[in-house]
Amino acid sequence: MGDYSQGMGWDILSGCQAPTSPENLTALKAWAQAEGGEARWNPFNTKEPWPGATLYNHEGIGVKNYPNMVAGVKATVATLQNGLYPNILAALKKGNNPYDVAHAIAASPWGTGNRVVQVLDGWGPQQVPPWYLHGPYRQGSPTSYAVKVIQAKVHVSADGVFGPITRGAVIAYQAAHHLAADGIVGPLTARVMGPA
Repeated sequence: MGDYSQGMGWDILSGCQAPTSPENLTALKAWAQAEGGEARWNPFNTKEPWPGATLYNHEGIGVKNYPNMVAGVKATVATLQNGLYPNILAALKKGNNPYDVAHAIAASPWGTGNRVVQVLDGWGPQQVPPWYLHGPYRQGSPTSYAVKVIQAKVHVSADGVFGPITRGAVIAYQAAHHLAADGIVGPLTARVMGPA
């Protein structure tokens, strides 16, 4: 993944004045995986000229190796802010849904296409947070630690009982994160909610 780390993700998001939310960090990690490049300090395969940069590939594509993480972050931020990627920046600045970022990348001239969406989809139920193990969770689900985690994520009293108040809060959370607002915490909602 081209030297991608969560720290690099934080720095890229900060440079773009976007929130360092779990959703944005998930989007960047999926993007780096979708790119699949091995260029030094360039997980998104940018071509931005930068002092000390060298060519990673010589097939006319122009992807760069950057000399260190700082240069890689600055070159990535410069690329994102060059005027060609306003929808990616807008999705990152919202910071609440990795799929919004993935769709913005797919609709942009970046060149990654739908691969970020495919990576996110491929993370499937086996990649949901550990608390989700016995999901999905809905109104009437047995009292459990997982329901307490869900309640904490949607900011209601965490008593472990998935009742109508929790269901309403889950629906509001899903709507705010552009998910199907059905009140059921399935694998996608759990992935967006993230770890406990």
